Amino acid sequence: MTQAADRNRAVWEQLYQAGNYMRYPVEQLVRLFYRHARRMLAPGALVVDYGAGSGNNAEFFVREGCRVIAMDISATALDVLQRRFMHAHLPAPECRLVEPGEKVMIPECDLLVFWDVLYYNDAETARTLLREGIAALRPGGMLMVNMPTPRHHFIANATQIAADTFEFRGADQQGAIMCTPGSMQALVQWCAGITPVEQGGFAHYNAERRAEFMHLVGRKE
Repeated sequence: MTQAADRNRAVWEQLYQAGNYMRYPVEQLVRLFYRHARRMLAPGALVVDYGAGSGNNAEFFVREGCRVIAMDISATALDVLQRRFMHAHLPAPECRLVEPGEKVMIPECDLLVFWDVLYYNDAETARTLLREGIAALRPGGMLMVNMPTPRHHFIANATQIAADTFEFRGADQQGAIMCTPGSMQALVQWCAGITPVEQGGFAHYNAERRAEFMHLVGRKE
């Protein structure tokens, strides 16, 4: 849905132009990485950080000794990411801009990370990205993904516009197109070809709003 991608790009360009979002990864991603990916992947593993934003995850992976390809729909975000690495005196990852309406080419990799990003698509596009991303994983490669539950404030304050697809009505990201598989069982089905290593959920509060997620870490056999 090119219209959805164009709308989401506009939302993120506005957000990144307003601030750098220079925060480290969320605790859940770090814990899952150390619990699974760190011990299952060889040193120097290639990570594709899809929806890299300002580089929160990318910096963490680089500091862990991984090679990183950062992909994002926002040119402003990738510019912030490159400046971030320059100021940190770290080698910048390869950056790839995702163009709305064009086929996304996810490179072959050892770890594919869709964290806090995949749900910023309509459901059809999210499933396509998962399918193509899983195809790009090397045998033994790993997938880390999270998605909102129906109780997440994004979904609870959104209008359903198609199957598993919503338009957010909140002030901070008004008009953004989002999706959710609706249940952990459905998320596992969306990740066909991946053997789950861990699946579960977590929640936190943002300005007194409940952000509730399901997550899956899995391995391509």
